[in-house]
Amino acid sequence: MAQTRAQTAAKRGRHPDEDRDSPTRKRRCPKMTQGKDQNSAAKDTLIPQPTAVLGIDLRGTGVQPTLAISNQRGLYHVVNATPSDRSVPFDDSKYQSTVHVFNCLHQTYNGNIVAPARARLTAAICLPFLTGEKPISELWQEYAPVLRCQCMLNEASIRESAEEDIKEIFRAISRDANRLLRRISQCRTLKAIGLSIPAHWTTQVRDKYKSIIAEAFGNFVQDIILLTDIDALFHFLYRELPEGFTPLYENGDKNIALVMDFRGYEMNASIIDVISSPQHNDQTDQDPYAASYRLKKSEGASGGYEQWEHNIVEACIQMLLDEGHIQSYDDVKPEERRRLHTDLNRFNWYDTNACYWFNFRVQGSNYAEGFCLQPDKICDAYTKAFEAVYQKADSMIKEALELSDGTARFLITGAFNESCFVKEKLMENYKHILEKNWISLYEYSIIGVETVMSKGAMYYCRSTLRRGV
Repeated sequence: MAQTRAQTAAKRGRHPDEDRDSPTRKRRCPKMTQGKDQNSAAKDTLIPQPTAVLGIDLRGTGVQPTLAISNQRGLYHVVNATPSDRSVPFDDSKYQSTVHVFNCLHQTYNGNIVAPARARLTAAICLPFLTGEKPISELWQEYAPVLRCQCMLNEASIRESAEEDIKEIFRAISRDANRLLRRISQCRTLKAIGLSIPAHWTTQVRDKYKSIIAEAFGNFVQDIILLTDIDALFHFLYRELPEGFTPLYENGDKNIALVMDFRGYEMNASIIDVISSPQHNDQTDQDPYAASYRLKKSEGASGGYEQWEHNIVEACIQMLLDEGHIQSYDDVKPEERRRLHTDLNRFNWYDTNACYWFNFRVQGSNYAEGFCLQPDKICDAYTKAFEAVYQKADSMIKEALELSDGTARFLITGAFNESCFVKEKLMENYKHILEKNWISLYEYSIIGVETVMSKGAMYYCRSTLRRGV
């Protein structure tokens, strides 16, 4: 071994006992070493580190976040890993966006398990009340879910419970997003989160929502970007349905589009002025994700399926009262009323001629009897629930047609494509216009409007980061 070491040292031109760190030891040329280090550093700088962005849309019933990574072409859905009893009215891979207060078990977010015996509030409706604000629009005043929130959230303890429940929803999303990100990439944090919000939210509500997200995600996210629902929807369509905007560019300066999003508890409508097409941006080397429109007007109205459910339950109780099965409204206990709400999840509300069968235990009986609410009662409940929504839709359609000299395009998503009720109602007054100028989003309604909005929020977020805004 010693001989080998000596021979090796002799070949290298140094004494075998010479210290390797000795100053007399011959070393490589400093310039060569420096050049190698510079090349390594340059090589490192040429490889950009991947970044991840997350899009979230807080819908009336569920949340389906979308994750994108800069060095990967595909998109990922963050899937709910918490338990489910399959009692929710949507795919149980999504996150339930309702909160259950009055919980004696001190359990906040319980995954996708509906608790009929506990009061249920919609997170998106709760948020304005957490800031001390109250709905100022007259269109909100007869909306049952809003009034229920307003009544319950007058108490400070209930507000604290609701806020903690909302935070727990996003903590669950943060945990699952973190787990997914570590599995599919080298990223350990989110560069940004894009949050789509209703256009009518005030600065106080936006700040409250942003602070809740910041606390729930903590150091896992670097930046939080807010955008309106219309921005999210437009960026989704602009990116994945560019052909839908092509007819607009034939109208000169009248490139007007009206976007109406029918949500579970409200309708948001926005008039936009489209400036350039995705194809134009591709040809001019502009960012194809860049905003190419101006928002001219955005308004909303309360009303929707949650109000419809409330009206149907009231109609069921009224029918029991008219037929003499109960003596007064007080005979229907709160848990029975909530059970009627829960049973509506299994009701086929896509069919305008459907009957609603429900079970109810009348006073003095040991078992529940079956009752049927006729289609005409269901239609009446629907018309009453959507009255304010159609009032707002009517005014926005007329304004869009006036601004565009009758050439406006209509992008309608949500309930329009899912329910015959909505489509039939709008077609009554605007059949000749909508059949010619509206863009069908039916395929995206099947995917789920939560996915559409979260994708749009993600696209907007990624575009903002690219432009360095």
